[in-house]
Order: sequence, then structure tokens, then C-alpha cells
Amino acid sequence: MDSSGKGELVSGFTLVVNNGGQLQLLNPVGRVRDELQMSKFNTVFKIHKDEAAAIRSFQ
Repeated sequence: MDSSGKGELVSGFTLVVNNGGQLQLLNPVGRVRDELQMSKFNTVFKIHKDEAAAIRSFQ
């Protein structure tokens, strides 16, 4: 994931949160997961490995 991808995540997160929503990520893999960890985005985004758990988290 390059800097423009990270920028899109931040923009999307800001838009959703400012409108009362939640933006969570489902099972990022490989380089995306690594980039999220290196850039500490994993401390900002709630990340789920399991789709059922992700869906339950919105209830």
C-alpha cells in the first residue's frame, strides 16, 4: 500500500466518523497488513480477521 492508499483510508475514516459511523477493516493480508502495522494504522482502525465477528461488532 502506498501513501495514496493510506491517504484514502484516512479520508474515508474521517468522513465516516464525522458522520457518526464506523469504518473497520476485514482481514487485510500480506503487504497491506504489514503496511498497516508499520504505519501504526492498526491502532486507529478496528481490524477483524473473521467476517462474522466484524458484523457482530456493529450491533
